[in-house]
Amino acid sequence: MPRCVRLVTNSIPLWEAHMDTEHLLEELDTEPLLGSASHGALARILRLAPMGVALLDDEARFDYLNPHLCRMLGYAEEDLLGTPLNEIMDPEHREAQEGEFAQAVELGKPLKGEWSLLNLRGEVVVAQFQALPLPWDGEDPGWVVSLINVTRMKRAEMQVKELATHDPLTGLLNRTTGLAALDQQLKLERRRQTGPMTLGYLDVVGVKQVNETYGHGEGDRLILNVCRVVQEAIRDSDTFCRLGGDEFLLLFPDCSLPCAQGTLARIRTALERFTQEQKLPFPADLHIGLVEYPSAGDLLLDEWVAQADAAMNRERHSRSDQVAS
Repeated sequence: MPRCVRLVTNSIPLWEAHMDTEHLLEELDTEPLLGSASHGALARILRLAPMGVALLDDEARFDYLNPHLCRMLGYAEEDLLGTPLNEIMDPEHREAQEGEFAQAVELGKPLKGEWSLLNLRGEVVVAQFQALPLPWDGEDPGWVVSLINVTRMKRAEMQVKELATHDPLTGLLNRTTGLAALDQQLKLERRRQTGPMTLGYLDVVGVKQVNETYGHGEGDRLILNVCRVVQEAIRDSDTFCRLGGDEFLLLFPDCSLPCAQGTLARIRTALERFTQEQKLPFPADLHIGLVEYPSAGDLLLDEWVAQADAAMNRERHSRSDQVAS
């Protein structure tokens, strides 16, 4: 038998959640704001506001923080009263944020944007803010600032961007982004002609067999371990990307064929050592094809990749023949 459930809510209409500082000041009688932030109805609104609100004096020191802002930053209000705003700015962005706000103070104009702040635990809090100048005790200028915490949204945006550009298993550039980066490097070399570049086409040995015998989890670990060994051996200027499955591309800028061969010989030695130390029942190894540019001719990227792929297949067959003999 259906039952009727009665819901009772306690909601306090303040203003629309999307309302910014400018609209807030238009809606309110600002006279109490100019005197004391604890004055009557305004104090109640500031206390219950669903956004952070701060009052800054003429030297950008905190004169008032509402409870929402205190929770956002993890501080008690008394801990920040009298503290300059720039002291809780993220050091990585402090100079730019401080300069931008100083210019707004000098011009006496409103400012909006994003601030990276540090909470009590030293974690970065990204806040969208709006700052408006207003008289302070009828004399010196002060500022009212509203802040909305957008840290989670920014993290989600970064995660989406990461997934769009990077391989989720290895963290390397994915096929689309990797090929675009290689193409850019190739165009740069054509313009500057700074020196040789070598492209490597890499194939992790035996992934299919490992998947079938030990499971896909073990196959993924094999790929991850091989990638880790490669990354430890290459330079920061080298570009390493996953084409898909067990195939990878590795670009060595300013590196001739012998230079790249020396690096990959060290990688193979490191993989042999890893196999022995981990006592793996299968080898951690790579099939590798290398092609130098411009000795390969004035190639387009897909032609260069195809030549490196063909070189890798020749190397694979050569090693198979050696094992068979």
